[in-house]
Amino acid sequence: FPSHDNGQHDKYGVAEANFYEPPAKIFLRMTELENQDEEDQSSFRKMIVDAINQGIENKGLEIGRQGLDIRGVYPVIDNTGLIGVFEIGMSFTNVLKLNKKISGFDAGVFVDKDLYQQIATETPKLDKNHYIGNFVNQYSTNKELIHRIIKKEQLDNVTKNKTLF
Repeated sequence: FPSHDNGQHDKYGVAEANFYEPPAKIFLRMTELENQDEEDQSSFRKMIVDAINQGIENKGLEIGRQGLDIRGVYPVIDNTGLIGVFEIGMSFTNVLKLNKKISGFDAGVFVDKDLYQQIATETPKLDKNHYIGNFVNQYSTNKELIHRIIKKEQLDNVTKNKTLF
């Protein structure tokens, strides 16, 4: 994943902190100050679009250019009304590490391969060891163990949840 020079990534797992303007165009990437390309993400960032269109906060899981993250999106309002939204995205890495520390259990996060390849274009190229059937093991505390435990047939049974939100 891209480097994060703000210290929030290593300490808290902050993967992204962005401001968007309608329809879903990034106008400030706080965690990647060198990358201010103003990309319109309305074609794949439903949480951003919904938050802008409805003027409400939105939170949950969503795939972005850097992969699946836990996200919170909040309206930005001035005296004229809604001018955009602010998003903060947290990596699963710290969540899984904390879960392992507290419970002792290893865990992994799997993402639909086609959605991942289509949207997560800023992630490193993954080798075949990251795939189980039609899913990408994006995060895990012990990849080898998770891949021995999880079978393609188990993941095939959850394909009805291709889009989380």
